[in-house]
Amino acid sequence: MMYIIPNEVENRWAILTCIRNKSKALNKNTDIPNTPYYRDLESGDIKSLIENSITDFFSLLDNYFKQINFEGDFGIDNEAYLKFKEMRSQNIRDFLEHGIKAFYKSPDKHIEETLFFYPLIGILNKLAFELSNSDNQ
Repeated sequence: MMYIIPNEVENRWAILTCIRNKSKALNKNTDIPNTPYYRDLESGDIKSLIENSITDFFSLLDNYFKQINFEGDFGIDNEAYLKFKEMRSQNIRDFLEHGIKAFYKSPDKHIEETLFFYPLIGILNKLAFELSNSDNQ
C-alpha cells in the first residue's frame, strides 16, 4: 500500500510505502531511486497486497462501526452501510486496474500516487450510483 502524505517540515510531499508491515517514508524529490516504478506492479504480488490491504481496511471499518451510533453520529442510514458491505468486495482488482491505467504513462515512470485509494474511489462511486438509483430514497 502506498500513501502520499504532506511533510510539514520541508513543505513537500512524501510517499509512504507500506507493504507487508514495512514502512518507509520516501521524499518525492530526494528519494527518487527508491521510489517504485509502474513496471514493478507487473512482478510479484503487489496488486494482491493492495487488495488485501483494502480488505483489512474494511475489517477495521466494520469494527469501528460496531462501536458507534452510525446513523445518529453521521446521519447515514444503516441501509447504505449494508449496501456498501454487500458490494464492496466486488471488482476491487478492476477498480485498481482502472486507477493505474488513468495515471500510467510509461513502465519507467515512478509511482507518485497512492494505489490504495484507487479501488476505494471506484467502490464509492459505484455505491453512490447504486444508492441514487435505489427505491429507498
